Amino acid sequence: MEQYSDNDDMDQDDYDAIQELRTLRQHDRLEESSYSRFEVEVLREQIAVKKKQLHKQLWATEQRQLQRQLQRQRQWIEGTGSNGEFSDQDTISFTTVADPTARHLAE
Repeated sequence: MEQYSDNDDMDQDDYDAIQELRTLRQHDRLEESSYSRFEVEVLREQIAVKKKQLHKQLWATEQRQLQRQLQRQRQWIEGTGSNGEFSDQDTISFTTVADPTARHLAE
């Protein structure tokens, strides 16, 4: 802390005013620091909300992709195309033939 006793032009009120000004500046810096921390917290909260939204969007997109994949698999298994008509493309068919000798395989 500086001493102003060498200066005859200043009285105690001036010293008090200077000290009060210093105190106000210090409080102002502390307040500014508090606002800065508050702004950081607000930004963190906004980021958390945005992450949550993006996570929900990603989950929904993945679910839609899974549903489309399952639909394609069902259509392939059922042998139908997207228009509901039978499609023999990429399908294997099996036929069962009765044993003409009436022999049965040993179990």
